[in-house]
Amino acid sequence: MLVGRELVIRPVRHILRGALFDSTSDKYSFNVYRYTNPLYLGDGLGSSEPVHGWAWQVWQPHFQPLLFDVLETEIFGSVGKLTTFDAWADKLLEICLRPGLHTAGELQACVVAPVLAGQPERAVKFIREIERRDPTGMGHWVKKQLGFLDRTSVRSAPSFTTGRPRRPRN
Repeated sequence: MLVGRELVIRPVRHILRGALFDSTSDKYSFNVYRYTNPLYLGDGLGSSEPVHGWAWQVWQPHFQPLLFDVLETEIFGSVGKLTTFDAWADKLLEICLRPGLHTAGELQACVVAPVLAGQPERAVKFIREIERRDPTGMGHWVKKQLGFLDRTSVRSAPSFTTGRPRRPRN
């Protein structure tokens, strides 16, 4: 279904998946992105990866067959496989652990997705990796995320920050 600039397939497990079409300064060209957006984090916090930036010139004779082939194999063939929170967590962690800058939304999604997949220990591992990479600049963020994990964990489970069982609250 085409919604604005997004060609999406049915959301699964609160994850919107599809292709995003973006304009360029040339009115006869555009960019295509592989697009995923976790609906549980709000609008605009998805991730997008460009696909064949050089190929999308509408006057070229190969344009239409190439577009349909890329949509089928490289976009929907890829994002269509994201049908579980496990797969979603794998995809996000792969993106967020790549070198480079990441948005606050991407980092937050990389903490929430493993929790939703029932794997909070992966979220802790990710947070600790971010802390290792930038111990001074990410200290506040790390503390906030570990606090989130402690609030969302089962009361009888060990604390993610200390490894000790938590005391019941009065």
